[in-house]
Amino acid sequence: LDDDLFEADGSPNKYNLPVSTLITNILYHLGLGLFLLGRWEQAGDVYAQLLDLAAQFSKSDLGTDDMFVSSLHWTFMALQRLGRFSEASTLLESLPPDPSIVEDQTYQRLTEMYRGLVDPEQVLKQAEEQGGIAYATMVYGVGSWYFCQERRDEAVSLWKS
Repeated sequence: LDDDLFEADGSPNKYNLPVSTLITNILYHLGLGLFLLGRWEQAGDVYAQLLDLAAQFSKSDLGTDDMFVSSLHWTFMALQRLGRFSEASTLLESLPPDPSIVEDQTYQRLTEMYRGLVDPEQVLKQAEEQGGIAYATMVYGVGSWYFCQERRDEAVSLWKS
């Protein structure tokens, strides 16, 4: 992170705090693109690299856990798609008990669902209430989780909603 730059946010959060750096943002979007192409092994590798950087960012003076939580979500999903369920579950243990989240409450909520702290219906209710990108993120996340739990009809139904 020494050679990295905090990324200026086009839509600053209410605290005006950066939640990512140029490099972490590039890796996040590279991993997302690979995931959406079904290249889960490569996406998982990118997100594993990002998790290390995000953990360093979280510990910096200005850092929050936003990038860590979002990276954790996508790494978990990639491992699930690869059938590496035990590894995915173990990964969730690296989530701080009370993460410092400024923007990525949707990813935090999804990781809480993966850990069994909230049920999918609660997440979907929150998605309905929030709408917009939060709706899309949470519905896709719950659908992907259903898909990996062999609840494919429910997943497809959600994705079509």
